[in-house]
Amino acid sequence: MHIRDLPYADPGEPDTRSGPRFLLWLGRNQLGGQLKSLGWGLLHFLGIAALPYTVGLAVQAVVDRSGTRLAVAGAVILLAGIAVAAGDTMLHRTAVTNWITAAARTQQLLARRTAVLGAALTRRVAAGEVVAVSTGDVEKIGWFVEALSRFAAAALTVFAVCVGLLVYQPSLGVVVAVGIPVLALAVLPLLPARRGARTSSGRRPGTPPSWRRTRSRVCGCCAASAARSCSLSAIAVPRRRCGRRRCAARACGR
Repeated sequence: MHIRDLPYADPGEPDTRSGPRFLLWLGRNQLGGQLKSLGWGLLHFLGIAALPYTVGLAVQAVVDRSGTRLAVAGAVILLAGIAVAAGDTMLHRTAVTNWITAAARTQQLLARRTAVLGAALTRRVAAGEVVAVSTGDVEKIGWFVEALSRFAAAALTVFAVCVGLLVYQPSLGVVVAVGIPVLALAVLPLLPARRGARTSSGRRPGTPPSWRRTRSRVCGCCAASAARSCSLSAIAVPRRRCGRRRCAARACGR
């Protein structure tokens, strides 16, 4: 699938039973693009992994005073550099194509569902949730699709390097095979936690604003009085604190 073919004539029928099932369905529809990105990613990362080995061959050729081996090592280094440059360029191109096509397909599915529901959509879901899905969530799905092929290529390259080291240098191969997963897992505690995150208003995501929590405790007389005094307030609040014990109204901020 190419960008010039967008929008899709038919984005398909997604599997919406769960988030992972939807991502799996989306991946099956982008299998060709993912394989292209994986191939270019392998070329890029294997070229990077080959550079230390080829530099070692060049250094050994200098130590042995062998001009022929030095020339061969230089040619191999040049080929590895070309592989890195070409693989990086095409990996970025194919990965961004996967990002755009995945986001476009998801956006078309969202627009089609919105048109089907019509006015009933805002009665089921808040308008802000619809905007959040059509902006932030679609973008995150695209980033996931793009990063998937990069991660797969990097993982396969690490596996190939570990196998090579285990064959030629078993002790070093064991260190690399054990150290890389440990290093990757050690980074997880450093990632920011979302459980305790708060919005700019100081409340936790998903919790209603304070005016919603206190709305039912404002008595009718205060609400009627505030409606006349402050038309721009989020809720009707009077200019003076109500004297009733169970009324949570506060003074108007204007």
